[in-house]
Amino acid sequence: MKKFPIKQLVSYGTAVLIQKLSAFLILPIIAGYLSVNDFGLVNQILSIGGFYILIVMFGLDESIAKKGFDSDEKKGAYIVNGFLLLTVNIFIFGMLILAFSDFFYVAFLGEISGILIVLSVALVSCGPFYFVYLKVLRLSNKSKEFFFVVLAQVAIQSTLMLTLIVGCGLGAKGFILSHVISSVLCMLYVLFRVKGALYRNSISIGTLKELYSYGSKVAPHTIATWGLWGFTVVYTGKILGSEASAHLVAINYIPLIASVASYAFFYTYQPWLYENLKANTSKKLIHRGIMGFALAFSVFLLVVWVFSEFIFNILFDERYSLDFEVLIVLLFACLFQFVGSMYTYVLYYFEDITKYVAISTIVGGFINIILFHFLISEFNLLGVTFSFMIAQLIMLVIRGLIAVNRLLLLKKTKVCTDQ
Repeated sequence: MKKFPIKQLVSYGTAVLIQKLSAFLILPIIAGYLSVNDFGLVNQILSIGGFYILIVMFGLDESIAKKGFDSDEKKGAYIVNGFLLLTVNIFIFGMLILAFSDFFYVAFLGEISGILIVLSVALVSCGPFYFVYLKVLRLSNKSKEFFFVVLAQVAIQSTLMLTLIVGCGLGAKGFILSHVISSVLCMLYVLFRVKGALYRNSISIGTLKELYSYGSKVAPHTIATWGLWGFTVVYTGKILGSEASAHLVAINYIPLIASVASYAFFYTYQPWLYENLKANTSKKLIHRGIMGFALAFSVFLLVVWVFSEFIFNILFDERYSLDFEVLIVLLFACLFQFVGSMYTYVLYYFEDITKYVAISTIVGGFINIILFHFLISEFNLLGVTFSFMIAQLIMLVIRGLIAVNRLLLLKKTKVCTDQ
């Protein structure tokens, strides 16, 4: 069994720590300069924009990275053809958003200024290139470049937020604009880094079909994920008001700390898992590792809960309050999401069962949406978070059963072959 690469975990962990620590450090300043309503509104805009980014990418981030992992020789061709598909998607969807902004924004957020819509569209257009490139770096084990790219992005965006919101007093516009400018700069860097692949590789219909075929299996999952947290943030604001959405986002910053730590883990876990599956490592050892990781994360969540009130009071002023019932539900949802994600990568590796990732996410999103509307009127934020937690649990059960069944099947097949 290939050892878990601690060196890469430390590198990814440091990058993510710096990325999120800077956000946590400037958050009290930014939140203090934004009204509770504006803080809720910008998070709603980012959530709806994130949904559109998922549609634009259409699973291409996972498709390009996975295909490049399978074949170093064709990695450049996958990047070139994948970026072409991405560009076409961005152009078509961008035109649709601008032409029907009432449908894409006003229907979800109510009346908002046109400049915020334009900025959101710009973010949707530039962000995908950066996200795809980061995933390629991760599966290529280029942790050093990943570290410096993330560090630069954090420094630029943090500086812009402080300058535009605190220095210039642009409020919500400054918040979104800082994301847009940093995304544009990141996109330019990505295009500069892949220019060699652009020169050496040509467009191939076969490669385009291959990328689209795998991406179409992943896309329903990635797009349907918005039916979970993204939907929750946007519709909490729509039904209970932007201030309620702001309080929900504020409380979620506590489990978000644990989620951030899990990002560093998954950046290392995915290539580790793929390499072990590729090497036909004992599936029992792999599953034992998954259980060990889940236990370690549970202990980490407990530590986060113990210090939750202290952390919350540092991040937010007296306008925000910590609801411990809502927090506990969100922490359990975070645990279910973590374990479910470990099984998700097993389903990603075996392409014949990748479709079940999408199926489970669609089921989870549907359940979240249904329970949300039943529970929000009676239990407010507690009902909102409870529906989210149940959806995460159901997705974990579906993915876990299918992944474990595949690992056991492979074990039996290997035994029969050996005999």
